[in-house]
Amino acid sequence: MRPALSVAAIMLVAVVGRARTPATDPDGWMGKSANPAPKAEVAGTSLRTECDSTVPVCGPQWWARGESVFWTIGTGKLVEIGLDAINSDTFNAFLTATGRDYLSVTERLLGDDRTGYRFGLGAWLDANQTLGVEVDLLRVGRAPLVFDLGQNVDFNPLARLVPNGDIILQRAGFRPETIGPNDPRRRALLFLDRRDPTLRALFLLSRVGLPAIDVGGREVVIPIGARDLVNGRARFELADQTFWALELLGRSRLYQEDGLTVDGLFGYRRVYYTDALAIRTQAAAVGGPLLSGTIFGSVDVIATQNTYDGVLVGADIGWRSGPWDLSVRATATPACYQAEVSRVAAKSVTFPDGSRRATAGGTYLRASDLGEFSATGWTVISDIGFRATRWFGNSVGLTFGASLLYIPETARALPQLPLGIDPDRALPGRSGAPPDRPLPPDLRAIFLSTLSAGLEFRF
Repeated sequence: MRPALSVAAIMLVAVVGRARTPATDPDGWMGKSANPAPKAEVAGTSLRTECDSTVPVCGPQWWARGESVFWTIGTGKLVEIGLDAINSDTFNAFLTATGRDYLSVTERLLGDDRTGYRFGLGAWLDANQTLGVEVDLLRVGRAPLVFDLGQNVDFNPLARLVPNGDIILQRAGFRPETIGPNDPRRRALLFLDRRDPTLRALFLLSRVGLPAIDVGGREVVIPIGARDLVNGRARFELADQTFWALELLGRSRLYQEDGLTVDGLFGYRRVYYTDALAIRTQAAAVGGPLLSGTIFGSVDVIATQNTYDGVLVGADIGWRSGPWDLSVRATATPACYQAEVSRVAAKSVTFPDGSRRATAGGTYLRASDLGEFSATGWTVISDIGFRATRWFGNSVGLTFGASLLYIPETARALPQLPLGIDPDRALPGRSGAPPDRPLPPDLRAIFLSTLSAGLEFRF
């Protein structure tokens, strides 16, 4: 028995001795050196810079990102993006007409009624990080902007804005009620509107009206400044918007050298965008050719919905410098779109004897304007984004981003609204500016610009 115990003890010592032999010891039991893969020191941490058969995993294989997004949706030509991203003629006209200032712009851009976030999750499918998959979701939205025109104590915003507003317009050489939608003078008037806040607000107010009934029983619309005929208010609820984009992508490493990488992107993108507005009016006839003592209420609502489904192709160029990762991503998505527009409007009348009547159609939308409208087609969604990430160790980074997404065909709510006073529903001499009557859906280009900040994790 003792020889057997001796043999067992010798074998146990041999096994323990082999287990404690360093992997890099050339005289160990492995018989050859097993040096680890080269490492690069970055901000006090070590990152593997290359892979071989002895390295089972080359750097982090998964990543996850969450960001808070500050955003704006605008229209116009690409050369006007920088200006229109923060304001617009219509918005500025409402500010002037309602006596508000640019503090309202801050409320508009930073208000609690705005939300925006972006999430991303991805993984490499191989140890050499040449093929990967990822999913990204961007969602932004806001509650409507509310503007009130006309109050019982200060009903006439036109007179409050400037007592001789009609004279100013005439001295400028224009009478809005005489300028049709195709009149070449409209361009000159819009140019003046852009330069003079007062003219811009006056032009807007010439298009705002209140419902009424004349003594003959005909439904009419009275300019909001006609204080001698009707007293009331109009509430505009604008830009009730939701936008989200979902991407399911594959990623392929095309180039890598000296901290520079180029990845090809290919996959599916779905974009969804809604926009809505509502105009609510309350008015009471006070005399003249109207049925005195009659009380009116109306609502005009336009809602749009746009969906896009397409194939995303693009490239992601990245560069590492110390603890910083910088990247530029550009994509294009040929997509099939469906744009839908819904027009709903109704009006109620309370007569002096207390009887009531409700009819289809509101102050701006006639009964013949109501209904559901849609259009389908193909377009190309383009997108460019910039990102900078500061890494703290190997796994946690603080990331900052900016992006610009452009869609050439989109149905927004405001262009579907014939804002103005229909000459067929106006009193003589009180017509205001006639409306443009676009055939819905009226498609326009939009862009979505974003700034974001958040955290990225790699593991």
